[in-house]
Amino acid sequence: MDILPVLFERLGHIRPLRESLRLWSLVLEARGVEHRLRDAIDVPLGWRLEVLDPLAAHAQEEIAAFERENRHGRGRLLPPRSPSALALPGALAVVLGLICMHGLTIGGLGGALGGALGGALGRVTGAPSGSDVHEVWMRLGAADARLMVHFGEWYRAVTALTLHAGPGHLGGNACLGGVFLALAGRELGLGVALCLTVLSGTLGNMLNAWFYDSMHVSIGASTAVFGLLGALTMHRSLVLLAGEGPVADRPALAWARVFGPLVAGIFLLGLFGTGGGEPDDAGRTDVLAHLFGFAAGVGLGWVLHWSGEWTRRPGVGWALGLGSLGLVAAAWGVALC
Repeated sequence: MDILPVLFERLGHIRPLRESLRLWSLVLEARGVEHRLRDAIDVPLGWRLEVLDPLAAHAQEEIAAFERENRHGRGRLLPPRSPSALALPGALAVVLGLICMHGLTIGGLGGALGGALGGALGRVTGAPSGSDVHEVWMRLGAADARLMVHFGEWYRAVTALTLHAGPGHLGGNACLGGVFLALAGRELGLGVALCLTVLSGTLGNMLNAWFYDSMHVSIGASTAVFGLLGALTMHRSLVLLAGEGPVADRPALAWARVFGPLVAGIFLLGLFGTGGGEPDDAGRTDVLAHLFGFAAGVGLGWVLHWSGEWTRRPGVGWALGLGSLGLVAAAWGVALC
């Protein structure tokens, strides 16, 4: 019989699935319990840990004893998240939304509609007649540090995430962001991943504006992209950290494995975040926006990890996802008023 469903219900889970299976198999082998570990597409976990029926209770007790001895007072381990089937379609939908938004801001979406909207926006912003549609959108929603810090227009921290300087800028953010959002959505749920993306990007833009204080303008989704990367890698490192036992018992190799995801995230930040991303007012890559976004994501990843089972509820995930999209819509609503 397959004892994994009973084990996860009884013990919970916090390590990566493959690591738990490897450890539990070693425990049974050491105790002389014959078993078979094999992958199976017909079960939710994708694996089966099979023992003979008369040995099932004994095998479960051996594994439970192992976990009790190695948990050292930690709370009940959380069950694994089921991979979200909406992760990839959701990521593609967000990418499509960014593309449509860019088409709208350059007046290329809807032809006459885009021109009429541009004229209306010109009247809102006070731009002279005949102004470039894209320039009008930039005036409305770019993360202008002077307006954010000294005039309280903090909604720009959100609206700037949806604006891009050109096709190359948009393409880089859409490709990289789509990959990160699909990965995060698969592991954390699409709603949670969307929430982390929008919040980390918003906080990153706020920190960037506060740092520069004035005379600095930035646009683009890169701050949110690297924020999501920071949240995902920090959460994964904390998951590994919680599964390694007491600090004093950890060898150097264990520490390297624990912080491997976070180090990998920092490497990706250095690789992709120092060129070809958020342009500032002089057209240069806004490296500090990427750094602040990543740092905000790391903090949110820590909050997510210690939130426990609350964010795992399906209703909460939907609420966070829709709330994040609502925040973007509300920010543009304020900008257009």
